[in-house]
Amino acid sequence: MIFFGISWFLWLLRNEKMFNNRIPNYDIFFLLILTRLGIWLKAIFLDFYYLAIDLLILVEGLVC
Repeated sequence: MIFFGISWFLWLLRNEKMFNNRIPNYDIFFLLILTRLGIWLKAIFLDFYYLAIDLLILVEGLVC
């Protein structure tokens, strides 16, 4: 799951740089990866109660 989330945003990052000629903000993309990962995990596991910021702070959120 983490692999797909990171791969998706690296693809978007590459597209921003190649097609829009922008230098993306990597901090924002990192937070977007965590947010998307949190949303995906909540959709798959109904008992997953962490928020995206919890994944950044709590290591056990990634283990779950």
